[in-house]
Amino acid sequence: MNSEKIATGYDGFDIYILTYPGDYHLSTMLVRSIQQVSPDISIMIIPGEGFDLDDHPFDIPILPIPTTGFWAEIGHQDRDFWAFQGPFETFLYLDADTLVVKPLDDLARRVSQQEGDFIYTHTTMDDEQWSRVIRNPAHPDYNSYRQAIADDMGRGPVTEFDPEHDFYANKTFNSGIWASRRFTIKEADFAALNRAERKFYREVLGQEDWTWKSSELFFRDQGRLNYLVHKLSIPLYPLAPEMI
Repeated sequence: MNSEKIATGYDGFDIYILTYPGDYHLSTMLVRSIQQVSPDISIMIIPGEGFDLDDHPFDIPILPIPTTGFWAEIGHQDRDFWAFQGPFETFLYLDADTLVVKPLDDLARRVSQQEGDFIYTHTTMDDEQWSRVIRNPAHPDYNSYRQAIADDMGRGPVTEFDPEHDFYANKTFNSGIWASRRFTIKEADFAALNRAERKFYREVLGQEDWTWKSSELFFRDQGRLNYLVHKLSIPLYPLAPEMI
């Protein structure tokens, strides 16, 4: 089920937080930090696995758990992808182990006014710097940049998974903090990737028992999100200077 679009707190921009029972202490602090600096921005909890809808410490809305389609199959950390089918037209996603220490109002205005599909991410370098190093094997940082792809995307044979995709063309971003628009990545995109990944596990890696915690190919939600954003040519923008 896709959550219906609803009126939200700040010009259509709001915040999702994925949390589990084991990190309630972190997510409650994150909620309070947002409410202190940007009280007009609505917050919604994405319930992680093990979340008890009838017994939790939050006094803010809980995202309804999808019950149909591929959205309902998504588990573990990849439930952050539920943000794409939630009620907020534009949104910021935050992992529970985050704190907000300054107002988000300027970011809210910038993201809510952005047209089309997009992803805002936290990055430490520009595209020109990345390309200059990754295209030059003689550069002293070349090996460390390639290792960064393995660390952030996945240490499995990703280039064998999709030989037509250049996994080294773009720097990676952290999936613990990003902003986007509803349905920028669609249910069909996630379902197609999941089918291809399961097939690769069976036919290439020789593993039948794939789970949402499997990381022999992609580094879970972070690898999958990076792959889909670049594969689908979704425009990227920086979260800085509001969030650094």
